[in-house]
Amino acid sequence: MSLFLEYTEAEVTPASLCPHASYSLTVENFKDQSKELTRTDIMVEKGYLSKDGSLTVRVEVSSVCSSWARQKQEQRLIPKPVELGTVGSDLLALLEEPGDTADLTITAGGRSFRVHRAVLASRCPYFKTLFASDFKEGAAKEVPLPETDPDALAFLLRYLYGGVLDSCARKLLPAAAALADRLALQDVFKTLLHRLLSTTTHETVVEDMLWAEERHDEPLLSDLEKEYLDKADSIEGEGIELLAQRSPQLLARLHKALASKFKRQRIG
Repeated sequence: MSLFLEYTEAEVTPASLCPHASYSLTVENFKDQSKELTRTDIMVEKGYLSKDGSLTVRVEVSSVCSSWARQKQEQRLIPKPVELGTVGSDLLALLEEPGDTADLTITAGGRSFRVHRAVLASRCPYFKTLFASDFKEGAAKEVPLPETDPDALAFLLRYLYGGVLDSCARKLLPAAAALADRLALQDVFKTLLHRLLSTTTHETVVEDMLWAEERHDEPLLSDLEKEYLDKADSIEGEGIELLAQRSPQLLARLHKALASKFKRQRIG
């Protein structure tokens, strides 16, 4: 004979329903309650079966299981979250079509960008400080950003609204990095510098070095000079002429470094 303990309320077996619960199973002896049950004892003469052949089984289940079962039942009743959209995508849509919600216009390079003070203040340290200042720009309806590439501004506005730094044309990286630094977006600035350095080629390294030199960014310039030395054999004469025109000192330093490199190679 087999005995099964079933928890019908949850429609699953107790072991899978409540692994931390404790159970007590007792088979009652009609003649002597001190006796223990064995397989051969299931008969009327031994006292475990009543005269009509019935077997009385008492089951005790701890309250821990009941509490655990209620929690499981409540969890099943809670609907799973459904993603119907993201804040970033909604804000990007607002940037692209601000309608009457925009309360500020930023101008750069002959273009105008209708934006929202609350978004810029919460996402950009530069604008947060600007709007909180006592200067007239703090309350102005229009904020000009002179000497700013409008494409770089559009690129960074998408980041401020959407929260994702998209890819951009390689030629836009210097302007975007410079603007990120100006707006105190240091993480963005570092990311864009890394992109610029990792995509430097023999065709771009001269312009990249001149840009880094103009910014007085010595660490970046040092890394780019190493790139120049590695790519020196592929650099066209136009690049060398550009260096001679705009930064003779940089060109002289590079020639000296190249001479030392060739000397080491001959000795080696």
